[in-house]
Amino acid sequence: MSSSLTFDSFYNGVKEYCKEIPRNTLSEAAKAFVIGFGVVTILSGNPVLGVLDGTFAFVATTIHGAVSPLFKRCIGSRNCLTWTEEMLRTSVALLGTGLLSSLAGRGGVLRLLTKAIVVDGISVALIRQYRRADKAHCVFI
Repeated sequence: MSSSLTFDSFYNGVKEYCKEIPRNTLSEAAKAFVIGFGVVTILSGNPVLGVLDGTFAFVATTIHGAVSPLFKRCIGSRNCLTWTEEMLRTSVALLGTGLLSSLAGRGGVLRLLTKAIVVDGISVALIRQYRRADKAHCVFI
């Protein structure tokens, strides 16, 4: 009986967490894939590299959306993150994507993290809507 109660409690907690993931996460991830694929394919002339880059952007954006409820719980009722809070959320997404890509044998992505964090930091500073805790935005590596 106790394990059933524990499982139900865990299940309900996960269900509530999933409800808090921004609704635009999947659409932003798809947009990140298309943009990443298009830009890298055009610049490199290699569609395989475009698919890899698009996939990394898709994963990073999905992680960005998936960790958003944690940040909402940390900041309370505020809907707008500070620059530092948003950069921490974005850095978690970039680091998670870099680690997943290195597990898949693409360790070179980890070397690009510093540049990606700088570029995302500038975009977050310039585009205030990227700091909304209830929205995900495209994240590129």
